Amino acid sequence: KYTGKEGYAPKINSLNSVAWEKTKQRVKEKIRYEASRLLKVQAERSLKKGFSFSKDSEMQTLFENEFIYELTQDQIKAINEIKKDMESDLPMDRILCGDVGYGKTEVAFRAAFKAIYDSKQVLYLCPTTLLSKQQYESALERFKNYPVKIGLLNRFTSKKEEIKILKELEEGNIDFVIGTHRLLSDDIKPKDLGLLIIDEEQRFGVTHKEKIKEKIQSKIVIEDPVVKITFKRNGNFIGPKTSNCKTTQTKNNLTAAPSILDMKKNQAPVR
Repeated sequence: KYTGKEGYAPKINSLNSVAWEKTKQRVKEKIRYEASRLLKVQAERSLKKGFSFSKDSEMQTLFENEFIYELTQDQIKAINEIKKDMESDLPMDRILCGDVGYGKTEVAFRAAFKAIYDSKQVLYLCPTTLLSKQQYESALERFKNYPVKIGLLNRFTSKKEEIKILKELEEGNIDFVIGTHRLLSDDIKPKDLGLLIIDEEQRFGVTHKEKIKEKIQSKIVIEDPVVKITFKRNGNFIGPKTSNCKTTQTKNNLTAAPSILDMKKNQAPVR
C-alpha cells in the first residue's frame, strides 16, 4: 500500500542497487535516533519525583461500592497495583491488558476518581471519535452522583464548547476531559494534570505517546486490548513499563463470536 499524491507513482529501487542501500542506511539511522530519544525521555522521567496521591478516602470507597457488577480477581489485582503506583512518588507507566468486556474501563475510572479527589485533572485519550463519545457517556453515568465536571473534545465538539473546555482546563475549572487526538494539540494546557489514560494504546504511534511524556509528568495508565499483546515487544514489555493482564471475563460477559454470512442484493453490510 502506497500513500502520496493522487496520480503520483512511487519510486521503486532494485534490491541490489546503491539507492536501496542508502535508503536502508537512512532508515537505520532514524531508528537509532528515535530509540536513543525514547530511552532518554524514559530515563529522565524515572529520575523525577511524581505526585504522591493520598490513600483511599471514604468517598473513594463509596464511589467503588456503587459499581453494580462483581469484580473479577484480575480487576481487583489491577486496581490495587495501580493505586499503589499512584500513592508512590514515582512517575507511573502501567499497561492494563484485557479483551473487550473484561472491565478495563471501570479500573481506569477508579484511578480517575482517585486523582480527581486529590484535586488533580485527568485526560482520557481515545483513538476514535466514536469511542471517545462512548467513554464520555459512560463517565457521565458513572460519576453522576459526584461533583465531577467532565468535558468531551472531538471533531463533533462545537467551536464554542471547545474554547470553553480549553479555558476551563487551563484555569483548573474542569476535572476530567475525554477526547481523541485533539488532546495531543499544543493548546491543551491543563493547570494541574495528575493522570493520563490512553485507551487502545496500540492505535497511537510511538511519537504521539512520547510527545505526551515530554510535555507532562503525570501518572499514566494505558488500556491495551489483549489481542495486541504480541505486538508490544519493545517499548512496552521490556523494562520501561509495568503491566497488568486481565485474563478473566466479567460475570455474564458474552464472548464476541464473528460470523461470515451471505449478503443479499442491496443489503447494507453490518459491522
